[in-house]
Amino acid sequence: MLTPAPTYLMRRGHQLRYRSDACGVGPAGDSSNSTCPAGMSSSCLGHCQKSTAQVAPVIFYLTSFSPTYYFLIIIMKQFFYAAGFVASVAISNAYAQTAPQPPPVQNRIQINEQSVVKSASGSLLPYVVWRQMVGTGDYTLKAAPDFSPASPVFVVVQRTPAEREQYLSQLPAPQESPFFTTGHTIAPFKLRDVNGHKFDSKELKGKIVVLNFWFIRCGPCRMEIPELNTLVKQYADREDVVFLAVALDERADIQDFVRQYPYDYALIPAGRYVAQGYGIKSYPTNLVLDREGKVVFHAQYHPNMAYFLQKAIDNVP
Repeated sequence: MLTPAPTYLMRRGHQLRYRSDACGVGPAGDSSNSTCPAGMSSSCLGHCQKSTAQVAPVIFYLTSFSPTYYFLIIIMKQFFYAAGFVASVAISNAYAQTAPQPPPVQNRIQINEQSVVKSASGSLLPYVVWRQMVGTGDYTLKAAPDFSPASPVFVVVQRTPAEREQYLSQLPAPQESPFFTTGHTIAPFKLRDVNGHKFDSKELKGKIVVLNFWFIRCGPCRMEIPELNTLVKQYADREDVVFLAVALDERADIQDFVRQYPYDYALIPAGRYVAQGYGIKSYPTNLVLDREGKVVFHAQYHPNMAYFLQKAIDNVP
């Protein structure tokens, strides 16, 4: 292991370069030729001995100290590797200890048809009833006194007029329905309500017509009926505003329904063909026509539908 080190260094050192002179001496100080060859002239022999004498200490130095040098380099490299590994582990542990932990996931309580909802008196309310009450904006749900995450119980609480106004004002405006176009005149119609009264679009020119397309088993349709009844009462003294509710159901079914849930619009039975003629595919769909029969408002269900219907009616000159 000692031989390659001096040979390599000797060939790289300036004083140990190959020599080419008249004496024919090979590589000066070659470890395989540390003595001068026999048969040399006196001048060449002197030169050879001088070169050998100069190189011998260098060879001795390299062969004596090179192993220690390389051993120290190996030790230092291992030390730095170990120090780097220890530092990286320390940094990782420090980051793991100081890194922010995500907040614990909390299970959200969903309110649906299976939710337990009570009235202010403590009686249980069916889903249809309390959902309709909340849908009007007059009521809201709050945690009952016996509420717990394991057994959530809610109570219906009536909003004050100021709370209701604030709640409705924060709701976004309803999106336009895909079945009509604002400013366009709809196709003419001839309708008859459950009491036999006729309504012809041509004869309604000069009046504001409010149309509601609905059916009995439509939950959102039933939810907005109380608000629509309030709207009808607001314009009870105006003969220029007509409210028509075109239902998909038959006359007898509608009459049975309104005995339990009054609906103050003029009720048009068996209006499926009318809805299909206008391309209506989802319910409820509300529509306001100006005095020329042009669409000024059209939208589907919205908790504050009555407000936007009233706004559309009042904006008609």
